[in-house]
Amino acid sequence: VDGDGFDDLLLTAAYVADPFRPLAYLVRGAADFASSVGAVGDATWQLRGDDGVECVAPLFAAAPGDVDGDGLADLALACVAQTGDTALDTAYSVFLGAQVSALPPGPFGYAARSFLVQPSDQLVPYGGPVSGLGDLDGDGFDEFAVISWVDGLSTVSARIVAGHPDPWQDVGFLDLYWFEETGALDPYAPFL
Repeated sequence: VDGDGFDDLLLTAAYVADPFRPLAYLVRGAADFASSVGAVGDATWQLRGDDGVECVAPLFAAAPGDVDGDGLADLALACVAQTGDTALDTAYSVFLGAQVSALPPGPFGYAARSFLVQPSDQLVPYGGPVSGLGDLDGDGFDEFAVISWVDGLSTVSARIVAGHPDPWQDVGFLDLYWFEETGALDPYAPFL
């Protein structure tokens, strides 16, 4: 994420005292990585879930590629949060490499994310991984897919998000009503 020529490592974990609170560590790569990193405490940055943020499933971490084309790797985290007695809400938080590397070393929260991607609002999604797809259209910006499933894992959906230069805005729900009723894509979901 910092452009120093070394790959970085993103790990997810759980608090012992609060196992549903999201926690991730970003360890910077180095020539002496094997000898310089002994524990997650050696991580440069730690994502700590904000108060009230709980993941009812494992926190998924991924490298979507360079979605803004600035030459730095970006990272993504997916959290399935319980919003009511039985309701689940999945959020995919994307952190652009330049913005992460500008943070001071230490902990940061979800508020530091660059943008949020949400799946379809027509389904009750159980979040899955974010998959980097590379530069599918040759424009210099990597695309990525957010994956979710529902109905006892019998229905799987993937939403492809097109890379483009910064600034990014949150990518809202994909409204399937438009497609089902008109046969056209949702005009309010431009990042497909």
